[in-house]
Amino acid sequence: MDTCCVGWQLDSFNIPGNVLIAIITYVAQKCPATVPLYTHWENEALAWWKTGGEVWTDQFQSINVFDRFTWWNAMQYYLTGGHHQGSNIIAITNPALYQAKLLDTLNPFGGDTGKGNMGQSQRSGTPRNFILTDYEVTAQFQFDAMCSELQGDESGFLALCPVSNRGYTMGGYGNGARYPNGLNV
Repeated sequence: MDTCCVGWQLDSFNIPGNVLIAIITYVAQKCPATVPLYTHWENEALAWWKTGGEVWTDQFQSINVFDRFTWWNAMQYYLTGGHHQGSNIIAITNPALYQAKLLDTLNPFGGDTGKGNMGQSQRSGTPRNFILTDYEVTAQFQFDAMCSELQGDESGFLALCPVSNRGYTMGGYGNGARYPNGLNV
């Protein structure tokens, strides 16, 4: 296995907080630390905590997880990064807004602590920035025949273009994406 994803659309899972964190921790402990481990989210959540917060305690720390920054800080020993899924409509009709929404996570993943501290992935044993990849930018629209494969590929390419204010780039794309000249990314 060259990469692993704990679950798909985890913010649709019906038990946020420590239950979900414990599942991620379990999978992380079963996979070798050399295997990058991700989570997939829909609607740009990229984390799921209990309203009001909940204290997570493991062998590394005890932390009150009450927002996405503390959630990722708690996950730094388990996860390599996250798979982002945003609005199909925005990806097609307003790619600049889609990119801005990606930057809301890419900036903190890339070390900008202006909004909060997400920490860094410690999964491999060497601290490094979390990796943000884009998945299913227009997948649902393509499935429902609401956009063409070419539109989806163009949206995928544009979703790869954001660069954080510290020069950090997207970690990849999980579907087809093409350069404007038609070549695959």
